[in-house]
Amino acid sequence: TSDPRKTPLYETHLSAGARMVEFGGWLMPVQYAGITEEHVAVRARAGLFDVYHMGQVEVRGISATAFLDHLLPNHVGALRPGGILYTPVCNEAGGIIDDLLVYRRDEADYLLIVNASRKEADLAWIEAQAREFGGVERVDASDRYAMVALQGPDAEAILSRRADTDVTALAYYHFAPGHVGGIQATISRTGYT
Repeated sequence: TSDPRKTPLYETHLSAGARMVEFGGWLMPVQYAGITEEHVAVRARAGLFDVYHMGQVEVRGISATAFLDHLLPNHVGALRPGGILYTPVCNEAGGIIDDLLVYRRDEADYLLIVNASRKEADLAWIEAQAREFGGVERVDASDRYAMVALQGPDAEAILSRRADTDVTALAYYHFAPGHVGGIQATISRTGYT
């Protein structure tokens, strides 16, 4: 077995007093001050979560939409650029392999956000299904993206002070490009985590 991976925020978590646990092959913070205190803080104000460990798969090409409509039980073709779809991934018998988010970046350009613990199984299933389709490029881009999730009733106000995109205009299950603290970002509103 290999050692668990560390997110770029690993040292920051340690210096903040996080108790780290292994999850999906990663060392992740499970708590800092205590579960009750942290739960109340997020429910009353906001909390920032390191979700770097989640997988990202880029799917693009002339047949990308048709491929995703084949792969997923929801109608990806109805999704407009800037929209996000939450959907299961099912096997040939209709059993659920995983759940994921589909970001439609352009007419033939998608980003899938998959769960860390299911990433390898998801990638294998995507590759097996893609054999039937030409004109579809699939790239495991997980090492190219960092992800954080800001949650709680004060999340919008906190992010608005740091983003150059009007996050108040961002509809539920939509995303927009922008910068947060001067760093290029894709800013989305899903409530997924």
